[in-house]
Amino acid sequence: VYTSVAEDTVGPVVQELIPVGSTSVFVMFNEALDTSTAVSGNFTLTTADGGDDSSITTVNAFVEGVQIDASAAVLATGSGNTLAVGTSVTDVFGNASGGETVTILPSIKISEVQVSSASNSKQEFIELYNVSPESIDLTGLKLHFWNGSTDTNVTLTMFNTIIPANGFYLIAPSSYTSGNGATPDATYTATGAIQLTTNGAVYVSDSATADTSVIDLLGWGTSTKKEGTVIAAPSAGQSLERKSGI
Repeated sequence: VYTSVAEDTVGPVVQELIPVGSTSVFVMFNEALDTSTAVSGNFTLTTADGGDDSSITTVNAFVEGVQIDASAAVLATGSGNTLAVGTSVTDVFGNASGGETVTILPSIKISEVQVSSASNSKQEFIELYNVSPESIDLTGLKLHFWNGSTDTNVTLTMFNTIIPANGFYLIAPSSYTSGNGATPDATYTATGAIQLTTNGAVYVSDSATADTSVIDLLGWGTSTKKEGTVIAAPSAGQSLERKSGI
């Protein structure tokens, strides 16, 4: 049995940037590339450190990604650190990239969220995971809560600013108590207006401004703020956990 499918007429789009050290970045696309077009002349790296040389020295192309090296660069994350993909980059069908400039952000994922315990609405936490092979300094990281109508930039007190390579970082209210003895790396003051809600969302970003430089986002229940498909709200005492490898 055969079925017809629509012809692919859209060019490749950057899906994720993963910094590797201070001189390299791995770029994942949403589809397979024509690797012959993934060459240094089709990418432009810009860094916020004006004293370095961000010239690309090598590009190693894979099916759905490239590793870009700039041996003299001081690669950082956030505003001023970008990668531009030229329109000469194509997928395996010859569809050209639309030409995009993407800000390089920390390689952090929200790995688990608990909205409340069975007996306490403020017994909540957000766990982050560093997907990169390098430790990351989280100084300046912004945490945002969405309650269905208001986006709040939550003030964090950081006791530890470093998330280790392939390691975790726990954020919770200052009143949080863990059943397994885990101690938060950063805390905030949970109030009626500043806490996770049943049909809400949480995200981490590089900016205090809502929906700007978002690193990762998770929405649940009937939340309109989401990344992809919203998932069911967890029951009290249950958590939402990211599947391995996603």
